[in-house]
Amino acid sequence: MINDEHKYIFIHIGKTGGTSVEHALNPNVKLDSSKATPGTGNTAFKGKHYSAIQYKNEFENIFYSYFKFTFVRNPWDLEVSLYKWFDLCFKKNISLKEHLQSRQYQMGFARWICDSNQNNLVDFIGKFENLQEDFDIACGKIGISKQKLPHKNKNKHKHYTEYYDDETRQIVAEKYAKDIEYFGYEFGE
Repeated sequence: MINDEHKYIFIHIGKTGGTSVEHALNPNVKLDSSKATPGTGNTAFKGKHYSAIQYKNEFENIFYSYFKFTFVRNPWDLEVSLYKWFDLCFKKNISLKEHLQSRQYQMGFARWICDSNQNNLVDFIGKFENLQEDFDIACGKIGISKQKLPHKNKNKHKHYTEYYDDETRQIVAEKYAKDIEYFGYEFGE
């Protein structure tokens, strides 16, 4: 999401509270219903899940002068949220282990916020676990009033720790090792 008035770019990493952030920043955002996921309340628009490098490549003339921000999430919690979302949307009826093994795209937040040399392109990284507080910080940086975030696109599930065994916990630990170290995430927090 790009806002020219306040000169910011929001990089929306899936299942990190981004739909709530988008609605708070622009409740009248024009949606492309052809890209929405039926039955989930999910909405889409061009660039909804662009990475920082995609924004840089498409909008290089403004990219470095705009404030860029995003949110990340505990990888074990993120994967359970994705697992439940995929099940809701596609009725795959598979185990968490099968879900983790079937993921064909690169896991980790670096693909969203870094360039090919692993240089961070984002000015502020908030955490899903502190979503409101970190959103307030982002609001201050972009010069808008703080506001209460709506809770959009929420999945219903038990605490993420209840879905893991030793093997699946290790799969996530290995696939997200850089993120876990960089952001200080731990299983069970």
